[in-house]
Amino acid sequence: MKKSQAILEVTVVFVVGLFLFFGIMGMWMWGDNQIAKRQPEYNQSRVDAGTLKSSGSAQGGFVLEKLIEQRDDLEAQLVSMRASIEDSMAKLEASKAPWKDELLRYKAEKAFLETERSNLEAERDSLEHQLAELQRTCWGGDDCQDRIQAIQARLGVIRARIIEINDRINNFLIPEIDRLQKIVDQIDATIANLESELEETTVDLEERISELNGLIAELEDPEDPEAKDLYWPVYEPDKLTEEDVFGVQK
Repeated sequence: MKKSQAILEVTVVFVVGLFLFFGIMGMWMWGDNQIAKRQPEYNQSRVDAGTLKSSGSAQGGFVLEKLIEQRDDLEAQLVSMRASIEDSMAKLEASKAPWKDELLRYKAEKAFLETERSNLEAERDSLEHQLAELQRTCWGGDDCQDRIQAIQARLGVIRARIIEINDRINNFLIPEIDRLQKIVDQIDATIANLESELEETTVDLEERISELNGLIAELEDPEDPEAKDLYWPVYEPDKLTEEDVFGVQK
């Protein structure tokens, strides 16, 4: 039985590890592929320096089309990635259910046996006190001896039952509860990792989609098209003077 339980435990840990590994690898490969996939479209969307007025409305429309295409692609990727990870999390939750049910059943049995043991120990202490009192005051009458024998017999049953309960709790329930708790904790940790990865990736994609929506809104706005720069924001350093460079004044 212990060998089959060990094999089953190793199998569960292996399956959980595979879910985590393929989930992380899938997200990493997805991000890596998106960089390579978007780069040609991004390069094609680059235009000469200028504004919509100087570049022409046709080129401005081309840039707008490309931005919308990139935005739609990111939104589709977000939906697909979220569905994939949520499906993996649902499968992990389903695989955890039988282990958790068995864990709760063993915990309930342990609590029941501990309550029974406490009651038996209280009864044993009371009977031992009665027995000591009878042995001190009894002068050999038949009724007295019968009561002593009945108490001693009951004490024997109580002690045997307490030993049986202790054996069940210490040699089976506690090890099984610990084993099942580790399995449930491993599955919960895997689900938590997937939730964290999903949240981080979702935030990143939504930020990029929001940026694209802002650029699209600017290009779609018919007011003052000459003022709309087609470039992504570019850092322009301040011009340096001789004083800045050489530290001397003319």
